[in-house]
Formats: sequence, structure tokens, C-alpha cells
Amino acid sequence: MPNNNNTSNLFALVDDEDALIRRIPLTAAVNTELAQLFAEQQAALLNDRQPIAFTGSYNVDVGEIFTIADYPLPPAIGQAIGNPLICPVLNLNTETHRIKALFSGSWSAANKSVNFQVFDAGKLLSNRWTLIGLPIHAGDTYKRLEEPGLILQDKLTAHFHNGTLYFTSYHNTKRFLDLADYYREATDTDLDDFAATDIFVFEDQASFKALADSIIRKKIALLQKNEVLKDLTVTDIQTVANNFNAELPEEHHIAITVNDDGNLVIPKDKKQLKVLIRFLDEDYVTAPLTKRKCLTNSKQYL
Repeated sequence: MPNNNNTSNLFALVDDEDALIRRIPLTAAVNTELAQLFAEQQAALLNDRQPIAFTGSYNVDVGEIFTIADYPLPPAIGQAIGNPLICPVLNLNTETHRIKALFSGSWSAANKSVNFQVFDAGKLLSNRWTLIGLPIHAGDTYKRLEEPGLILQDKLTAHFHNGTLYFTSYHNTKRFLDLADYYREATDTDLDDFAATDIFVFEDQASFKALADSIIRKKIALLQKNEVLKDLTVTDIQTVANNFNAELPEEHHIAITVNDDGNLVIPKDKKQLKVLIRFLDEDYVTAPLTKRKCLTNSKQYL
């Protein structure tokens, strides 16, 4: 695992195509404290965790962390860390709604390291009616916060080191870094390609896209990415499903319908459609020891 504690400066990754980065000026004392905070959070994120290459089909467990090798970090991030003064200063009064993440790091030829925290509106201290405590000698009283402020989280969302991205939550990380090439939902064009597969026929192709929610679209994207159906026939699929069903209670049967022309029928019922798509994406497995049939929401091809 990487070990870099040389962090400096704080930046905001913002929703602005023309200027992606904002600089957040800090006093020297706060900058030192920030470096220590991020070093501790980096250690907590990375230490004693087994790296797992991210595929989109596996959910990390305790003691594991996703990795993406050769991740193309936006060049503006490294440029900002290497030369902070090129970045405009964040305006907390007008730009807080644009913040996607906070980050800090170091950037050199030998060591490119960045720590990220996802940001949301709940991490903003508004000056409207936020009360802050005064020192004891001031009488244990409170006063209104006169300027807006930011709250740092108690953990990192992601870490980048020399080309490798580390993270535990796909959902949080994709809010500020582009992971579409690694795990995505099928687009309408992808659904059209799936529908055009010659082994399928649809009960109601017109409603297929409307039925395809986020889960179904992600499953279809994985099916296409992993080429699961490439060398399979309808007979192969039907045989496996029938054998699987033979050991399942009827309420858990995988409904497989083949028409007179030998095509696999894609149902118009959303529940049946989701079951079929999950079956095609190999979410149904047999436990190696007990031979019990299982439905999994996470898998890692070995």
C-alpha cells in the first residue's frame, strides 16, 4: 500500500467545466493540522486491507478495498497541487452548491498522491443561524457564525497514488470522479443492442426500456462487458435453468420461456424480467460444499 504523509493545501473539486478546481487558503497552522488529519485518514483507509480490482459485480467486505489501476485522474488535479496559485479561490458565499469533493495531496515525478473526501450540503456551516461556542472566560455563551465554513469528514472517500485509485464506496466516489468506463448503466443504445440479440424475442419490446430500472441497466451493462451470452444457445440457458429449478421451491423458480421458433422470451412483467436478467448475469450460484442454491448480489470472477 502507498504511504505518503506529505499533504499540503486544500482544494475543492467543483461542478464547473471551465475551471474544475478551487483553492481554499489556509493558515500555516491549519495546513499542518490538515496534513496530519489526512495522513491519519489515509492510514485508516488503506492499512490492513486487501486490494480488490474493481469490476462492478462485487461488493467489498470489511478488510477489503477497491482498486483501479492506471486510473486517468483529471490533469487539473495534479496541476493544482503542483501549482496552487493557478487556481481561483473558492467563494463560500456563492459556490458552495458546486462543491463535489475536497482534496489535498502532493505531486512530483516520483510521488503523485491525492486524498479525497466527498462533499455534500450537510458539510456546510451556514452563517445564517449557526451558533458557535465562545471560550469559558467569555461566559459560556454562544454567538452566530459570521462567515460560512466547511466541515471535513472523519474519513477519506478515495485515495490516488501513482496511477492507482483506492476506494470502498463506488456510489460516493462516482459523485466526483468519472468511473463510467469501469461500471455503468446500460444506455438506451445498449438496450437496443441487447434487444437485437438473435436469441431473444420480447413479449413487449416497446415497454422494455421503461421497465429497465437502474438495477436492470447495470446488469445488462455487465452482461455485455463480460460477454456472458457470447457462446451460449437458448438450449444451454434453458437446460441450466431447468436443472437449477429442480432443486428450488416453486416460488423461487427462474421462469424460462422459449417460443416455437426457439427464442428465449423476454417477459413484460418487471419482476420476472429482473429475475431473468439476474440469472443471465450469473447471480444464481451453487454452494460448493452443501450444493445449496443461492442468489448473490456480489460476485468476483476468479
